[in-house]
Amino acid sequence: VPQGFGGLMRALSKIMPGSTGYMNRRFLLRQLSYGIGRPVAEQSVHWMSAVPGPMQERLWRDGKAAKLRVDSNPELSVLEQCQRHFIESYLAGDILQKMDRASMHVSLEVRSPFLANAVSEFALSLPVEASFQGMTGKRILRSVAANYLSDETVNRRKHGFALPVADLLRGDLRELAESVLLDVANPMYEYVRRNVVRETWQQHVERRQDHGKSLWTLLWLAAFFRNQF
Repeated sequence: VPQGFGGLMRALSKIMPGSTGYMNRRFLLRQLSYGIGRPVAEQSVHWMSAVPGPMQERLWRDGKAAKLRVDSNPELSVLEQCQRHFIESYLAGDILQKMDRASMHVSLEVRSPFLANAVSEFALSLPVEASFQGMTGKRILRSVAANYLSDETVNRRKHGFALPVADLLRGDLRELAESVLLDVANPMYEYVRRNVVRETWQQHVERRQDHGKSLWTLLWLAAFFRNQF
C-alpha cells in the first residue's frame, strides 16, 4: 500500500464522529495510518508511537523524527520479530515497570503467572499459527479458558488499563497541564518548537482534534525538563 494512502486515512479519521472511548475507531484508523507504506520493520513502532512521525518533524527544532525500527532477524517471520520487540521493549520497559512501581509503593507482592518461565517458554516455542485463528488471537488460551469461564468472558474484547487522558487534559488537569506545558521558560523549548505545542494544545482543548496521547507524553517531558534542569 503506498505511503500516501496513510494521509487519506488520516483525512477520513478527521471527519469521523469523535469519541473518547478506549481504542475507538477514529483513534485506531489514525494510528494505523502512520505505519502505512513504511518498511515492515518500522510499521509497528509508528503504530505505537505517542507522537506521530509527521508531528515529530514539526515539533523538534532540528526537524528530525526519531528513526525507530524493530531489530530485524531473517530467521524469524515479521510477526515473530514484532512479538520479540514487544516483549523486550514494551513489556519489560513499560508495562512491567509500571506494575512493579505501583505494587511496591503499597508494599504489595505481584506475580504474573503467564510470564512464568515454563509458560512463556512454551508459548514462544509454538508456531505463530498456533496463536491465531482468523482475526482471533490467543487461540489456545481461549480454548482452555472455555472449559472454566463463560463465553462472554472468554470472547470479551481486550482492554488495557488506559487513563482517559484526552478528557483529563481538557478538564481536571487542564490548569496544571497549561502551567507546565506552556511555560515559556521551560528548558524543553531549547529542543521543541513552542508554537507547535501551543497549536496542538489549542486544537485539543477546543475539541478540533484529539491529541491526548501526544500531549500527555509532552507534558511529562516538560515536567522532566522543569524538575531536572
